[in-house]
Amino acid sequence: MLKLLRWLEQTSHRDINIGYGLLGAYAIVYMGQAIATGAYWRLQLRFITTLRGTLISALYRKALQLSDVEARKATVALMSTDVEMACTGLEQLHEVYFSLLQIGIATWLLERQVGAACVSPAIVAAICAIATYKLSQHVGQSQRAWLESVQQRLNATTSVLLNMKTVRLFGFAKDLSQRLSDLRNTELHSASKYRTILVVRSFGDTPVVTLTIYAAIRSNTWASSSASHIYTAISLLGLISSPLVAVFQLVPIEGFLASPTHADYRISPSTTGTHVESEKQAMESVRPSSDQKSGGGSRFALTIRNATFSYPGSSSVVLQDFTVNIPRSQLTLILGPAMARAVYARKELFVLDDCFSALDPQTEGKVAQRLLGPQGMMRENGQTVVVASNGERLLPYADLVILLGINGRIRAQGSPRELASHLTIPYKGNNMEENETYTTQQGPLSIPNASSDGTAKQTESKDNRSDHRKVSVYGSYFRSMGFWRGTGLCALLIFQTFFSKFPTVWLQWWLDKSPSSMASSYAKDIGVYSLFQVVSMIFTLLAAFQQLRIVMPRTSRYFHGRLLKAAMDTIEVDSVVNKFSQDLQLIDWNLPVTFLNASEGALATLAQVIIIASSFPYVFAAFPVLLAVVLAIQRFYLRTSKQVRAMDIEAKSPLL
Repeated sequence: MLKLLRWLEQTSHRDINIGYGLLGAYAIVYMGQAIATGAYWRLQLRFITTLRGTLISALYRKALQLSDVEARKATVALMSTDVEMACTGLEQLHEVYFSLLQIGIATWLLERQVGAACVSPAIVAAICAIATYKLSQHVGQSQRAWLESVQQRLNATTSVLLNMKTVRLFGFAKDLSQRLSDLRNTELHSASKYRTILVVRSFGDTPVVTLTIYAAIRSNTWASSSASHIYTAISLLGLISSPLVAVFQLVPIEGFLASPTHADYRISPSTTGTHVESEKQAMESVRPSSDQKSGGGSRFALTIRNATFSYPGSSSVVLQDFTVNIPRSQLTLILGPAMARAVYARKELFVLDDCFSALDPQTEGKVAQRLLGPQGMMRENGQTVVVASNGERLLPYADLVILLGINGRIRAQGSPRELASHLTIPYKGNNMEENETYTTQQGPLSIPNASSDGTAKQTESKDNRSDHRKVSVYGSYFRSMGFWRGTGLCALLIFQTFFSKFPTVWLQWWLDKSPSSMASSYAKDIGVYSLFQVVSMIFTLLAAFQQLRIVMPRTSRYFHGRLLKAAMDTIEVDSVVNKFSQDLQLIDWNLPVTFLNASEGALATLAQVIIIASSFPYVFAAFPVLLAVVLAIQRFYLRTSKQVRAMDIEAKSPLL
């Protein structure tokens, strides 16, 4: 940079070869930086992905070994909120020790320009390190309190969603929604101290500390120094805080993994000896101790011979000539003959209300195959069967499938072959073999919006093509802020951008003065420059406070209320729990901070474009090309990130 500035200062006798050499050097530096940065972050994100998988696997294995139900519920918060925040913080792990090397190089380069004043960044680094250490103590306490409230809310939400049928049956939806909203408010209140610490921490990210360096340099020396080196050194100091904060996300995970496991008191049969002897040992092991003390009575808890059961005062018989031996300490299922009587009645129309829900998958498959299959009794008798169910196991036997939405309206209908692309099980229809059953995971259907004429696939494809371009998504976030809160935030960001970028113009005006005028107005000019930096820092703090303490709680309540209202009308518990954990965490923390950084970056870029275009108009010709590249990257990123997010939800649903 110094070589380039000196070459540009030459008004005559410029060596064109040196200019080409500088262009080549800049191309090598920036291309090398882009390639090295891309390769580094690729390896870094692979490390984060491996870490995330390791933590989730460890939590899942630990959850299977716990005997406490409440402890198992804690995996919802740990597997989503804590793991994600730990991974986000540890993304800057390697930046800590690499920053030391960068600070050393930057200090050496700075010493060549300002001499002894280069020690100022080291002093600032020491102060920031001490302040960060003191601040991290409060961060840990406040963050643990916030994570505990998050876990309490997620446990309550999971319990409500898992018992949604009971909640709706007894009319508790409104009361429980209010209770969950209160827990959400408690969570936001407990996070207020942590958000305040984040606002205060932004003070260390402002370049106002560089004013000490400028004030300590003589007027005839400081103007030739490279401020980029100073900003590079100062910006590296803020990288220490993220890994320190990330440690506290690992604390509850460590405590969960160290909790006592469930003790298994079952006795496994011996694998030695004959098969008959092993079965005898297994049967002896499940007998209660009272039987052994009583001299070894019958191994059956109940024996019934030719019994008849009926309701009091009724002539109808429920069970007749009933004979059964019920063993001790074993599970015995008694299935009624309802389906057998229905088939025997040979009625033309049967309406079945999820009559197979009490059967295990294997038994359900056999019963359905023998009644509804190609050679099933009901199909051979030509009987009409209407089955209401929220599972998918019976769909391959159907001739017509009608899918209902939340509001009771038809979302899609057609044969299983026509809807095969929207189902989670393969279509086989009436070509199933006798011994073939469907053993896929039973669960509620998730069918995209579609009309009853079979256009579901086209609608889904159209939505996927247009969702990433919908401005309504951004409009929804701005509406959640509120008009005055959003307007105030935008005003603070505009003022912060002006006072942070205008010093560059002021510096240029100062450098354009004659040496005598520069020396005479040194105190005034450095004072104005310092004032701009201080005001910029103040507006940075105000913008962070407005976003994290005023806007963020409102948006968090808004989206939680919308999600809670939608959850009360759906039965897809797995994906909904994921939205209440990880999605809300993204809205609470990632979205506000990212929005703040993106807004500051966009306004700063616009200001720099105006400044550069005013000084070098011909550079403006490259801006449309750069804008097209940015839009192309943004378009690709949004489409890709949307699919990755959907895959992430699908992968975590069975765990949650």
